[in-house]
Amino acid sequence: MTCCRASFRTCTHAGCRPPYQRRTRHFDAAAPPGRHGEAGAEAETGAALAAIRAIAADCGMATAELAVRWALAGQGISCCLVGARSVRRLEEDVRAAAEPLAPGSSSG
Repeated sequence: MTCCRASFRTCTHAGCRPPYQRRTRHFDAAAPPGRHGEAGAEAETGAALAAIRAIAADCGMATAELAVRWALAGQGISCCLVGARSVRRLEEDVRAAAEPLAPGSSSG
């Protein structure tokens, strides 16, 4: 699938996402197979992802590493479910889990 605006992994445009993702409320219901009847939040989703990517870059981490480390830094959080699609990604997630962010920190 070719994205009209960016790489497939980073585009938030509803028409560029697989059907199973386009039906969520993040994307406009007018784009098939949308069925939730809401306008969607493509702009907000894109802005949030851009900000998260910038924070990760400032911390010298991959976005996924920051996400795992941030999730595990939460008070009362003892595990984090990750969806690794390869052994390499799983190993990266395990390394990230070994060093959660310090509570209240903005860097690793």
